[in-house]
Amino acid sequence: MYIVDVFLDKRSSRYIKSIWSQLSEKGIDSSLINTDGLFPHITLAIYEEIDEEKFIAKMKEFKSKMQIIDTRFDVLGVFPDTGACFITPVVTEDLLSLHRDYYEYFKEFEETARKYYRPGMWNPHCSLAMGLNKDKMKEAFNFIIDIFEPFEASLDEIALYKVEMENGKFTDSIRLF
Repeated sequence: MYIVDVFLDKRSSRYIKSIWSQLSEKGIDSSLINTDGLFPHITLAIYEEIDEEKFIAKMKEFKSKMQIIDTRFDVLGVFPDTGACFITPVVTEDLLSLHRDYYEYFKEFEETARKYYRPGMWNPHCSLAMGLNKDKMKEAFNFIIDIFEPFEASLDEIALYKVEMENGKFTDSIRLF
């Protein structure tokens, strides 16, 4: 599986990683903090298969045109079906434009893109915990709601990962671009 992410700036990433660490210390979820090379991000697309060489060449072109996007994270939520707790950014026109432009530029790869990340279906978010059962999800949400402080952030880099997942959690992650 391949994932295209945009990263949060360094200050914001440190804050999110501190939440990942606290969730791990509490025994709620450690999959995000323990996955090598994983950084706080918003996922633009997930693909089952791609032509890596062709895709990476297009990523280089797309990145050269990408602008930094400023936003604010101030909403805490859950995806009950996947056992994920997350925060969401304010969905600005700049963020929507990035997403639309991305899918237009990578249209030839759309066939294997997961539908929930496509324009019209996308819920931009930054995961704090994932692959949780209902009890752990409630525990995570209650813990996070007590410590989370809304913050300003910039989305300043784009990356491509090849990942392995098991039971809704990352087991391996290799950055390809």
